[in-house]
Amino acid sequence: MSKTKDIEINLSSFFIIVNSNAKKTRITEFDAKKSVYLMDVAEPSENNRANNAIVAYISKISGRHAKILIGKTSKKKLIKLS
Repeated sequence: MSKTKDIEINLSSFFIIVNSNAKKTRITEFDAKKSVYLMDVAEPSENNRANNAIVAYISKISGRHAKILIGKTSKKKLIKLS
């Protein structure tokens, strides 16, 4: 795994693996072997709160609209930017 503090997303779609109930919402790493971003989310997974926080955070850092295409009830999610 390669660690980076400033992760820039220039893709139209990508996978993330989420750790909910974290201290803060952030993308922590990019796992090059699995081609997936690892992400901490401060919100719990109940009532879609973590998913909403993921979409809001990724939209904010990318400056684009984010949507979860696959994995709404899973830790592994496919994110689409438009």
